[in-house]
Amino acid sequence: VVAQNGEGGAGGGAVLFACDGVLTLNGRVLVDGAPGGVGLVNGALFGGGGGGGAGGAVVLQALQGVRLGRAAQIVATGGAGGAGADPGVNDGGAGGDGAVRVAVPVQSRFPATTLVVAPAAVIAPAADLTGF
Repeated sequence: VVAQNGEGGAGGGAVLFACDGVLTLNGRVLVDGAPGGVGLVNGALFGGGGGGGAGGAVVLQALQGVRLGRAAQIVATGGAGGAGADPGVNDGGAGGDGAVRVAVPVQSRFPATTLVVAPAAVIAPAADLTGF
């Protein structure tokens, strides 16, 4: 007899947005990891919960700047761990958060090169701002 452990959650994948002009995002980009599966009881054995999938990656790269509007949401969080057959004892671990990277030129012939984020925009985890 073997314990029936929950399956691990799938990872969030990766997305690259790249352009020569200004990149404007007003919608949602979600690359969350999936939750882990539930562990089951098999006879006297209690299966463990599956681990959550890791969050994915989002890269926004633009030569003339990146603008995130009020409705923009970029989320790359890890999935929750699955519940074990003995809840609170053998639950699966959560997946790690992914990454959000915003890249604009360090020195540019375009004066508008910048990152503009509206106050209501959501970025999770916090973005890594780098130049190229």
